[in-house]
Amino acid sequence: MENESKSENTLEISDLPPEILEKILLYLPNNDKLVARLVSKYWMSIVVSSPRLNLTLYLVNCRLEKELISLLLQTELTFARIVFEECEIAEVADDQTEFWSKIGKNVKEIYIKSRHTRLDLAIDKGLKAAHFPKLKSLKLDMLPLFYELSSRGQHEWIKLLLQIENFTVHYLQNREVTKDVSILMPKVKNLRIDGCKNKTIQVLFNRVIFSEVQNLTIIFVSYQNLNLQKIFRTNFDGTLLRTLFLSQFYSWIDINFNLISEFFPNLEVLGIGIITKYQEHGSELKHKEIAEKLFKKPPLKELHFVTFRQTDDKKFKSFVRTDKGIEETNKKFRAFDEIQSLLQN
Repeated sequence: MENESKSENTLEISDLPPEILEKILLYLPNNDKLVARLVSKYWMSIVVSSPRLNLTLYLVNCRLEKELISLLLQTELTFARIVFEECEIAEVADDQTEFWSKIGKNVKEIYIKSRHTRLDLAIDKGLKAAHFPKLKSLKLDMLPLFYELSSRGQHEWIKLLLQIENFTVHYLQNREVTKDVSILMPKVKNLRIDGCKNKTIQVLFNRVIFSEVQNLTIIFVSYQNLNLQKIFRTNFDGTLLRTLFLSQFYSWIDINFNLISEFFPNLEVLGIGIITKYQEHGSELKHKEIAEKLFKKPPLKELHFVTFRQTDDKKFKSFVRTDKGIEETNKKFRAFDEIQSLLQN
């Protein structure tokens, strides 16, 4: 009798309401979400119908052949992200319009990881910007491929770029691209550039017209100083910039203080990450001294520092402007965690 009562009062995970089960499934890796849909029809309905689960379609080391296209057309799953890596699209001669129309309808991000991904051929075979109505983010590991795609003048690729609000260029391979090209990305508000050289960033800002960037992160993993004069005396428009994070390996020199104010007159939040020291006319500056220099130029409200020397007891220092003057705060810039992770890996 006691066991029957206990059984009646036991709540199983399948008894949970869909919104609670959805929150639990959000913590699963992508592959486990796919497995979870096989537990029951109830779980399948949640995985398939929930836009928050953000399933990723990995097209990695594969050929987009008839069998794979047929399989994906039959699935009830929707995808929020597509990752292209070594994916051969050229092998398919058939019209892919139906395929991209189904797969792309909920995609918010496209990540291109390889120069062997021929999106130009996918466009020839039916991929259209209209198939990706929710697309807002583009991430690239290969900047030369980006230039090559753009130089072909394919109308659908150009229309895709006009949708992008979040643009990330990650670990560039700095192969020279001789063909000049002008690219419009007028809606980009969040721009992140990882692991580049001064010349590469300079070329990027001369070739791509960014007119709405509000948040810019440059993680400069190169054994030279970040040259602000070279990279920002370009076509880059920094007048709308509100948040800037700059990271580099060597010292932060005095000329940079004036350049920040010149290039970004409306900057409100500045983060600086370096591995050695801040200096002016050869003398090392303390964080508070730098804050006093930079806060002289309104409208800067927050200034964050991170150093990566193992000898530093306190790697993070942050300052805010208040009615009482400049005060140190425990607030930490989110990008610091990202750069720490990048350097450790």
